[in-house]
Amino acid sequence: MDSSTDQNHIEPSIGQIYIDSGNLLRVEEVKRQATLLPDEEVVTGLSIAVNAWRNKKINHVVKDSKLIISKFSGEDKIDPTTRENCKITIKLFIYSDICTLLEDALDFALEMLNTDYLDSLIIAIQSSDGTKLPMDKIKSIWKCTEKIGINKVKDFGMSDLDTDQL
Repeated sequence: MDSSTDQNHIEPSIGQIYIDSGNLLRVEEVKRQATLLPDEEVVTGLSIAVNAWRNKKINHVVKDSKLIISKFSGEDKIDPTTRENCKITIKLFIYSDICTLLEDALDFALEMLNTDYLDSLIIAIQSSDGTKLPMDKIKSIWKCTEKIGINKVKDFGMSDLDTDQL
């Protein structure tokens, strides 16, 4: 796809879509809604990025059957000379216990931030139908996080679990 292609059409060769919403703490629509729940926050960020893409206000690339929609601005990219003075924490919203998807998402975030590692990775576990994920799925995600995070993440955490799940 190039910029002259209709952006509302996704080629059949696209197997995955990556959406980089940028730093949501800088987005005015999110700031004005300070009481957003985590799932509402991610939906708002994704909606903003997809609408900007549809209106041709942000770029996209196709790489290895992946559509990458990025609201990325140079402000979000980490300057390698100042990296040691920064503590970087990201939150990934996971809807599946498929390890390769989590690894792809982590690698994508590292690439977008121009860094080799994160100080903290928080996994927000969501189910696609709004129900609680069973403990075996949560454990699977945690084991995957530990496996792929070696040399990429210093600390891990999970969010959006209720008391029973903890």
